Amino acid sequence: MTRRGHRAAAVSIVAALILVPVLECGGAKPAAAPVAPRCPNVGDDAAVLAFDWTTFGLDAARANDMKRALAAALEMKRLAAGVDADLKTGCGGLATDLGATGDFATGTAACDAASRAIHDALAKLGKASIAIDASTPKCGAPLDVFTACAAACDASLEHGAPTCAPNELQGACTGACSGTCDVQRGAKCSGTCRGKCDGKCKGKCEGVASRGVCAGTCDGTCTGACTGSCELRAKSSCNGTCTGACDAEMKTPSCVAEIAASRPSPACDARCNARAAAKATCTRARVGVTIKGANKTLAKNLKAALENDLPLVLQVSSGMRPRLEKLASEMKSLLEEAQSLATGPLAACVSAPLRDGVDAAASIESSTAKTASIAVALHMP
Repeated sequence: MTRRGHRAAAVSIVAALILVPVLECGGAKPAAAPVAPRCPNVGDDAAVLAFDWTTFGLDAARANDMKRALAAALEMKRLAAGVDADLKTGCGGLATDLGATGDFATGTAACDAASRAIHDALAKLGKASIAIDASTPKCGAPLDVFTACAAACDASLEHGAPTCAPNELQGACTGACSGTCDVQRGAKCSGTCRGKCDGKCKGKCEGVASRGVCAGTCDGTCTGACTGSCELRAKSSCNGTCTGACDAEMKTPSCVAEIAASRPSPACDARCNARAAAKATCTRARVGVTIKGANKTLAKNLKAALENDLPLVLQVSSGMRPRLEKLASEMKSLLEEAQSLATGPLAACVSAPLRDGVDAAASIESSTAKTASIAVALHMP
């Protein structure tokens, strides 16, 4: 072979070696790079609950815990938004009616403005005396909402009927009610009336002892029809919303305490309590204000603002606060535990919604604490 032929052959061999794939020892092909699992739409409850979280390397138990925690985080975020909206309306209305200006971005900002406006109004009243008689609203979370939520949370769980202590039920009672009856349309009250009385009030009228006709809020025995809250003496009929025990089946029952499941999953339980809390309905707080020794115009404005706006604030501060604070504390623990399971590709998928849920729980704690500042400003118990 000529020198030119040897050179051409060498070039061909080198080219062939370049084109031949490099094989690992033993002839095995290199492993393909792992493909990251697909992340579902973590902003949608149905997508979160339907997704197979074992694709992220979790065992079946932890995969179930993760999807329930994510669904709970989404529910907590919605509940926090609802509480914030209520406080923007209640505290914001109170602040505005007392002369505050501006657009309040959050419920806590509105409550801060309302507290300042109350302090300013009281300072203008000087040495005048102010008495506030306010009832505590009763807030019931619907049992049917909890039941439907529990059934959808995880089909692998066997959910029985949710439980609520009999004296903590609320709803329409066709039989005799033992407890409190919230009378909306005015009816005879066989007990203590706290509200408007169209007859004689024996007890306190606007916080002052009374034995006659009461033009304001009556807290005592009403000889006529009572529109407000009636504390029943014994088992009596209730033409309104009964909070307590009913000797017949209560229609559309709600629970004024935390609802318990017969076979609960902590995350499902928390999620469904949050959903039921978001749908809770409350009896309206009755607020009566008496101001003495003050400029009549100032007194009239303050009285009107408090009686009009304070009931919605009290709905959160006293009606819903115990439920919300307990739920927020439980939710934070559950979601923080779920965060500890999230590493690698899973963390990239779930960290944001879990963090949003924890932030929502903290927001609820902050919001409910702010409502206490209103009561402090008004020297309410």
